[in-house]
Parts: sequence; structure tokens; C-alpha cells
Amino acid sequence: MPLLLTSNQVRQIVQEIQSSAHPLPVEVDGIADSFKAFLIGSLFKETGRSLLIVTPTSEEADKLIGNLHFFLSFLGVVQEIDYFPSLEIIPYEQVDPPPGLISERTKTLRHLSQTEPGSRHLVITTVQALMAHLPSTEDFKKASLTLRQFDACPKDDLLEKLIDLGFDSASMVENPGEFSHRGGILDFWPVERDLPVRLEFDGELIESLRSFNPFDQKSVAPHETVELWPVLNKKREGLKKETTSLFSYFKENRLLILDEPNKIEKEFLEFEAEILEYYAQALDRREEVKSPQQLYHSAKGLLQEMEKWPSVHCSGLQFETKNRRRKK
Repeated sequence: MPLLLTSNQVRQIVQEIQSSAHPLPVEVDGIADSFKAFLIGSLFKETGRSLLIVTPTSEEADKLIGNLHFFLSFLGVVQEIDYFPSLEIIPYEQVDPPPGLISERTKTLRHLSQTEPGSRHLVITTVQALMAHLPSTEDFKKASLTLRQFDACPKDDLLEKLIDLGFDSASMVENPGEFSHRGGILDFWPVERDLPVRLEFDGELIESLRSFNPFDQKSVAPHETVELWPVLNKKREGLKKETTSLFSYFKENRLLILDEPNKIEKEFLEFEAEILEYYAQALDRREEVKSPQQLYHSAKGLLQEMEKWPSVHCSGLQFETKNRRRKK
């Protein structure tokens, strides 16, 4: 029968997490899916730590996010949930990732890289998202650009910067990560914004910045400043410097939660095999492509990295794992 957590059980789990500088994983077995969200919300409230929650796939992530919104409200916790999805493609496929996924990834890394002292984060991600290489925190922050009304900004320099950030040139801006220009007008759609922005030049000065509706081209609102962040799209790769994983965006005071750890390990190994298969097919087509090692972390390396984190393992079915503490 699925476990329904009580407040006392949650407090006991929190105490066990806090009892050692590097505890073994605390395992919670037989827990109902909806109560995983209750536990996560309670841990965020009681531990004072940032949480990174890993699910096997995007389907489990979507379900968890819905449940977590409810339980955070129930617990009186006001906190934004950041979702870091995979691009749902492999670079060797001849397709582009959905723009919405690129936006979600950029928003999450922007929040993590702009952490203020004392602030915390609640991030949900998946196995496939974890495996992809990411720019280092410093490279990601340094690549960002802030445009301000009335600042000097040569148009050609800005166009070059947009390309460096991974934006695509288009005849008309229709999706996040695109830009177009004509005369003294530059349209661009920052991937973390809901609407595109129209910049009007007066010589080399930024005369105005306005968001606009991409369907009827009508202005929506003026802006004094607009931030631009890298487009995290493996098809374009705006940043080509040091690479890292999502783990490095969490420095201290952190807690890792694995939703179904056995499924997570299986998904790591299966996705790694799928990557190698697509790579072999690309080589058979005589395509010039990067090796998997240049684009992805190894499953073994990420599983080892997880062992360095204080963690809670949540499983819907009970199973035995040697030398690990269990909560029932």
C-alpha cells in the first residue's frame, strides 16, 4: 500500500538529512506519487536548502510540477518552480527543438546564475536534460547582454552579438531565438521573454525598446532595458567555451531528490545507448558531426556525481539497497 507521509515522518527525514555533513541517501519507499510532491515541498520549507529534483522522463516531470504547485500552496510556501527540460531531440537528428523548451532552459539557468546571497531555488529536471553539456556559470553570465534606451550601440556590433548568442536571422521574427532587421529597426525575440522586442535606432543610439505582438505587429509595452541571454540550442551552440553540467549551477546548501532512482539509472544507460546509435547512423551517412563526448556527459560520470550530493531517494515500489538507510 502506498505510503502517506505524516508530519512526524517528514521531520524525521529532515533531521536525518541535517545530521551529517555527507549522509548516505535517505530512502523513502512505497510513497504515493502525489505525496512525493508533499515531501518535496516540506523538505524545501524545512531544510532551508535549494532542491534539484531529477525525474526519469518529461512525463514524470510534468506530473510532479502539477502536484508540487498544489502542495507548495497547501504548505504556505511561495516559491517559483524552475523546470530545466531536455530539448527532446538528439543533435544528429535533422530537426530543430521546440522553441518553448529552449526558453524554459534559458530561464532556469538565468535564475540559477543570478542567485543572490541567501536565496534558494527549486529546480526540476530529467535524465536527458542532465546529460547534455552546458556552458559554465561564468561563461553563461558573461555572454549576457543588457540593452538600455539611449545607450550607444552600433547596429553591426549588435547583429554580430546576436549571432554569437545563438540567435537565427529571419525575414520576420516568429519564434524565440530569432532576429530580423530593416533600416533602423531591429526585431529580436529573447528566448526567456513571452513577446519579441522592437529596437529603433537613432544613428548609433538606442532610441526605443518596445515589446510587440508578433501576429499583428502592434506595440504592447515600452521598456527601458532588455536582457539578452544565450540560446541553449545544441543545433546552434552559441557558447563554445568550457562546458559543465547542471550540477555545477548549485554551489552550497543543496539537496538532490531522485524520483524513482532505479528508473533514473536505467534511463541514463538507455539514452546513452540511443545517442551512440544516432551517432553511428550519422557517420554512416558521411555527415561531419561532433562525437557524443563533445555533446554529452557520460551516464557513469553523472551517476558518480550524484553520489557526492546529500540526497533523498523516492520510490513508489519497495526494493532493497545495501548499506542505505530507509524510511517506511
